Amino acid sequence: MAAWCRTELGWTNRTANRILKTGRRLLDLPATRNAWLARELSDGQVEIIVECVTDRRAGLWADHEAEVVPWLEPLDLLSTNRAMQEWAAKADAILEEKEPPEEAPVEAMLVKTLDGRGYLKAGLDAEHTELIATGLRLADSGDLEVPVKIRQGQALVDVFRFFLDHQTT
Repeated sequence: MAAWCRTELGWTNRTANRILKTGRRLLDLPATRNAWLARELSDGQVEIIVECVTDRRAGLWADHEAEVVPWLEPLDLLSTNRAMQEWAAKADAILEEKEPPEEAPVEAMLVKTLDGRGYLKAGLDAEHTELIATGLRLADSGDLEVPVKIRQGQALVDVFRFFLDHQTT
């Protein structure tokens, strides 16, 4: 989608990513989304909220959103920013008091663009990072004239190709 926004709308990469991030986050923020659609919150206020409501804080925001959003509506951007920074600090303090969360699961997402290219994003724990780093190192062509990101990209493709060619054995 970001590629389409850049190509078709002429947006910069930064603008496309910011707006798409806001749109994705608003899917999980019903009171914020409804206040924005009703023009009770400005675009700038929504961007401030989205920046403060990180994945880590999203659960707490879900608990507080219905109370906080009406309180934010009459504020200007500076006051909204101050209020949200204050809320974020309190949310972080509450989250730190709770037991440490279980280690995040290993996750990966392959995003395909309109032109057929793809971008791989992953969140790995230390063990899986080492596993993948070792696999990439062993599959690396070793051609030092080729940049490391290109060698690792090709190594990743080679590992997947090998797996697909040998998955029945």
